[in-house]
Amino acid sequence: MGNQNSRLERRLGSTASQDPRLTTTSPSSSSSSSGSDWLPTSQDPYQRRYPLPIVSSSGRLKLRKHSSPLIPTTTTHRSRRPLSRVFLSSFKPTPAPPLPTNVLPPPELPTLHPLVTTCPQDPIEMKTPSPPHQQPQQEISVRLTGASSPSVTWIDGRKFHTYAGSSTYLLPCDEEEIDRLHLLHFMVRFAIQGNYLAPVTDSLRKGAHVLDIGCGPGSWTMEIAGEYPKSTIIGVDLNNVFPRDIKPINCQFHQCDALQGLPFEDDTFDYVFMRFMGQGIGVTQWDPLIQEILRILKPGGWVEVVEVDLELHRTGPMTKVYNDRLLTLMAARHLDPHGGRRLKDRFEARDDLMNINTTFISCPGGQWAGKLGQLTMQSWKSYYRAIQPQICLTSNITPDEYNQNLDCCWDEANEYKTFENVHFAYAQKRSPSIG
Repeated sequence: MGNQNSRLERRLGSTASQDPRLTTTSPSSSSSSSGSDWLPTSQDPYQRRYPLPIVSSSGRLKLRKHSSPLIPTTTTHRSRRPLSRVFLSSFKPTPAPPLPTNVLPPPELPTLHPLVTTCPQDPIEMKTPSPPHQQPQQEISVRLTGASSPSVTWIDGRKFHTYAGSSTYLLPCDEEEIDRLHLLHFMVRFAIQGNYLAPVTDSLRKGAHVLDIGCGPGSWTMEIAGEYPKSTIIGVDLNNVFPRDIKPINCQFHQCDALQGLPFEDDTFDYVFMRFMGQGIGVTQWDPLIQEILRILKPGGWVEVVEVDLELHRTGPMTKVYNDRLLTLMAARHLDPHGGRRLKDRFEARDDLMNINTTFISCPGGQWAGKLGQLTMQSWKSYYRAIQPQICLTSNITPDEYNQNLDCCWDEANEYKTFENVHFAYAQKRSPSIG
């Protein structure tokens, strides 16, 4: 499959001393009185340097079109003069809190709250551009096991699916949520300048079988399918918010609950990708799910898991109140808000994985952090709108009370230089012949 360097290890476009954002940290935002704490030392093992996306002279963002890594060039002539920025973080992540013991099944969603109504499921129709003509791809066998039938619960105008199965997913399944998931996809792609970190580019170009677990509206799935027409890309999700008819011919979607088992034969896929599933995976369900992923992964194939740490860092007082409400909600549903920090331990605990790599990126929110900060801020705003109905139910507050101080949180993000961490882990399934 070949080796490739991480997209996060590229030469900086500017130095720390040239970035004014690193010298304007508010004294009230931390115990320090200057921005020098953002500058990593050479002894810091958690030093991170992330190039922000290029901005054209007109102010428009120049997003990467492809997922494959950028190829360094010695050519100095450019048709446009880019403005490069970097976000440096010397943040050293604290270990995740210990998992709770004596985990009980998640509580039933309250149904007597005045905000809650229920109705039968009504699927969302997706509208996507017509893809270019491509050659037919090899079909992958799917065992139709009969997905559990969801009911629809409306909470304060947002639609949620409730299942009798194993899902404890907290977020809605309406059109506004689809927009949020698209935005989140673009934010992460923007931050890492690509769609993945695992060294699978050569395999994808030659033709691979790829599975996207928790594909949502299919943002990642469709992009990979369009970029690598020789590969077959399959997306699965609990909710059928993905495209049904208009999609690349090498792209398939299936509705299933991954926590109840994946409907594929052993050793089917060359690459399995899973991103931001932590808000639907109970603390006791992580290891069985990884085991199921490795069952359908070919020997020598790669698995990549991306998970956000929901604890915000360098928060203001009001932002901390809202963030703590979210962490409390996660604990009440027996979900792990720090699942991203535990990916490394979960992978290293397995004898059937090798070439394990883990890293994290710090995504800052606010105008202080340039274009990446703007995208992250948009993502936070849409996320905290999406989670509002569930927090109101568990915290016994009204939507008006919840929304009252949200604008204060976004102001605090600029003052305190708030950021979150997104964790990446990828590894290769060990072949039986390898000891």
